Amino acid sequence: MDSEIRKFSQRWIFKLRWDYHIIPTNEEITAYSKALIICAKADGTLAEAERDWVVGYIAAVGGSEDLIELLKNYDGDDNIQEFLLLSPAMAKIRRCLIYDAISACDADGDFSAAERAKVRSMGETLQLSQEDFEQIENLYFQSKELFTTRINLLFADGKPEYSTPR
Repeated sequence: MDSEIRKFSQRWIFKLRWDYHIIPTNEEITAYSKALIICAKADGTLAEAERDWVVGYIAAVGGSEDLIELLKNYDGDDNIQEFLLLSPAMAKIRRCLIYDAISACDADGDFSAAERAKVRSMGETLQLSQEDFEQIENLYFQSKELFTTRINLLFADGKPEYSTPR
């Protein structure tokens, strides 16, 4: 992707998703994305839907082509602590990381107890209280329900079919 288009896309998605104006460094995006995969694999299996969610999300936020290729094959067996303590920014974005980790873990429709424990442990490492964790978890599931409601309302007449997949 052209670097100017990539930067524009990054600014747009970060503003839309987080009301945030500063683009993280490639190192920060790498650490963040690896942490998501490690959490999603906490139940012993990284489901295809979970990996696809992380790869798609990181591509959408402007992750480099090299990072996208790395994530397509990343085994998620690293020590998560290394990534959490890599940047002081992690403490500032810890709530976003928890929300995205829950999203990645639930991409296969199963936010397992092992995944929940891993995400919770990540939150503890980043000094997030149990109350804050539960609020973020509740917000995620409320948002998921609202998304379903929105899609059902907006496509009450069905989704359009195209002759050629886009």
